[in-house]
This record gives sequence, structure tokens and C-alpha cells, in this order.
Amino acid sequence: MRRAKDLAIYEPGATFKKEELGVSERELALIEERVVINRERILRIQLGLGGEVNIYTNQYVGFGHVDGINLTIFPKVFKRARDRGLFDTQDEAIAFIRMLDTALQLELKESHAMLRKRGVSERALHEVLMYLYTFMLYRELQNGVYRRYIRRVYDEPFLRGKLLVSRQIRKLPHQLITFTQEQYTLSMDNELNRVLRLAAALCEQMSRHRDTVTYAKLISHMLSEVTMYRDTKVLATNREPVFNRLNERFRRPYNLARLLLHRIEVGRGREVYGFFIKMNDLFERFIYQLLKRELTGYDVVHQRPIGKLLRDMSINRDSEVFAQYPDITVSKNRRILLVVDVKYKELKGSKDQDKEGYDKIPIDVNDVRQMYVYSRLAHKVNRVLEGKDDGKAPIPNTILIYPYLEGVFNEVFDDHPQFEFEFIIDGRGINKLIITRYDFKNLRDERVTDNELIKIIRNSITRVEE
Repeated sequence: MRRAKDLAIYEPGATFKKEELGVSERELALIEERVVINRERILRIQLGLGGEVNIYTNQYVGFGHVDGINLTIFPKVFKRARDRGLFDTQDEAIAFIRMLDTALQLELKESHAMLRKRGVSERALHEVLMYLYTFMLYRELQNGVYRRYIRRVYDEPFLRGKLLVSRQIRKLPHQLITFTQEQYTLSMDNELNRVLRLAAALCEQMSRHRDTVTYAKLISHMLSEVTMYRDTKVLATNREPVFNRLNERFRRPYNLARLLLHRIEVGRGREVYGFFIKMNDLFERFIYQLLKRELTGYDVVHQRPIGKLLRDMSINRDSEVFAQYPDITVSKNRRILLVVDVKYKELKGSKDQDKEGYDKIPIDVNDVRQMYVYSRLAHKVNRVLEGKDDGKAPIPNTILIYPYLEGVFNEVFDDHPQFEFEFIIDGRGINKLIITRYDFKNLRDERVTDNELIKIIRNSITRVEE
């Protein structure tokens, strides 16, 4: 098997001794140079005066394969959990997969339990996901390869398909020796199988594990009649396959294949495959998908525009600028009931402080101002729906959600899962600002749902509905 190297680090950065890394300075320099997302290098590497290596991730997390190196960047919350003995190597990998699964809607389902059962303790997420992909796809292909009818139009001296009269009558006399005909053939050479075969070939090429390579070879043999793509660039232009009852069982392997085939922009050299994302964006997507799944009966929308802050009087009185997009809005019958903003940051301070109200939790005043603006603009949206009748238009509550792990991260929530405040105008309380958290210990459970958080959110919605 290939002797690929592993480099597992945590955002936003860490310091290592050279002998701890297992990766040479040259290989580090190649990663720093080649892995570029939105014209930004995801890693910055500095050598310390004492020979140590400082690696900064620019807040990116994810996984990738770069020139024989499996690069994995975990969230910083996981590091503290490992240091305190709350997560082990397997917990860390599975928790991160569950987070990606929920945020990206991979629909892996029972694969987490399967990883534990088979004792997969690999920290390199790229290897874990390649194993998951090849195992799941091989299992599905054993039940039959997906085939669909493909339309083929061709000219032939013998009539074997449906004659296309509209084309035949336009032929010149010397062309009448052939028939233009149409034929539908049941074929496995379709867009879905092409993507699946390409991902299997990638796993065979890059994986160092015998089981993964074996499954990948078997998949390539079973899909041998499928056209082999030469480059992943075609995935950006080709249409997504339509899933139906005949091919629904391949949805999960397909979602995982798209993730494995995600091609990262490179500065120079060979292609780099993997998926990296800013941790604040991943946490925001994760909370959105979680609320969308749990808040049945409500419209949960991501990045919904709710209005603009300014009107440009110098150009046109109707010209408004600075549109506002809350992370999440929860609505019913088009009326906004709750505005949620997700903050992946650490609240500085101590849970033991015993001063005036707001000092018990270190609120960022900019976050408070942001939520106040969101609530006023959302109220304006509701007023328009109600014919600008303030008495009928609900004023939505607002919630700030932060990451949390007991005794490890944002300990201010250890004794209080929520802090409740009230916005004040002219001495009158108008609506609630609730500061709460998502408990990362829930990533140990397959559903990853924080029941306490969902209860707080439902109570906030109920107050507005009443």
C-alpha cells in the first residue's frame, strides 16, 4: 500500500516540534503554496527561533490529499476535548464526520455506527471518507448496477429503430442510402455512474488502506462499461442526476463522491482534492440544518434578506443600500417569529463573575446591535404583511448561539444554558434577546440534536405566537 503521510492539526493554529510532525519542511511549503481557496492560502507556516513549526489555518477546517499527504484540520473545540479526555481519536473523527454530514446533507445515516463496529480509528478524514464511500457503494452495487434508457440517434443502412421522418425527408438524394433513426437502449453508461466510477478511481489511486483499494477495484470492474471521466472539471458543468425510486439507493454514495471529488484551486503543481471551509461558516450551516430538521411546522430559512439599512438621498430616494441577511429566520405564514445568529467565537470571561447583569456573561456589544437591527427590520416585514398595524404585527425574538463544551469551551454556560435579556425602547421592553449555546457533546450521538437548545428555541417562538 502507498506510504501516505498524515498531518492532523486544529484551527486556528498550533505549534509543533519538527520531529512530531512527520512531514518535512519542503512538504509543508508545498501544502502552503498549493492549497488556495478563494485566493486565500488555508495554511500559513512559520519557523520559530527554537526550531519549532507554527502552523496557522486561517480558521479553515476540513480534509484533503496533497502530494501524498492526508491533511486534516479539526475544530479547536475538539482539541480541548481531547486534552481533557472527553474525546479520543475515534470520537474526534466520527464527531467531525457527523458535523459535516449534517451541515452538507450527505445523508450517511448508519455509517457512523458502522465505523465504530469495524474499529476504524483513522484520524485522516480523507482516508475514513474514502473507506466509507467504497464500502457503501460496493454494498449497493451488489444489489444491482443502476441502468437507464439512453436515447441514441444514428444513421445506418438498415432500419432497426424508430425512423425519424423529419430528418429523413431533408436528406439529399445521395444520402438516402442510410436511415436516420432513434433508438433507446438500457445502459449503465449514465451521468450518475460516471461520477461514481471517477470517485472509485480516485480512491484506488490515493488510498493506502487495503480494504479501500480492494473495494475500489471491484467497483471499477463492476462499472467497466461506464465512460471514464479524465478530469473532475466536468463535474462543474454537468447537470446533477435526477434521483427517483430506481436510483435513490445511490444518493448517499453520490453525495460522498461529490465531496471526495471536490477540486481545490491550486497555485501550482498537481491537483489537490478535498473539502475545506471556514469554521464559522460550517458551524452556521450545521445549526441551520439542525433547526430545519427539528422545527417541523415552521419555515426555517438561511440568509433571508429582511430589508436595507440606508436610503441614498443623493442619487435617488428609492435607492436603498446595505441589505441585511440574518443567518437564520424562523417564520410561519410568512411572519417572522424568530431571528437567529450563529457565532463561532469564544466568550471571554468567567461564569463566576458576580457583578451587574450583563457582566455575568461577556456580551459583544456589536453582536447586540446587530440583533437589534435584525429584530427591527423583521418587525417591519411583519408590519407590511399586517397592513402596517403595529398591534397585529409580531415583534420577533432574537437568539445568539455559541459553541459550547462543558468545562472546556465557553464555560460561562456551564451553570446557565441560556441568558435572557430584553431590548428597551422608551423605557419599555419590546422583545427578547436570548444568548445560548450548542453543546458539542451531542456530536457523540448520531442525531447530534441538542434537546435543550431546541427547547429554548421553541419557547422563544411560542412567546411571539401568543
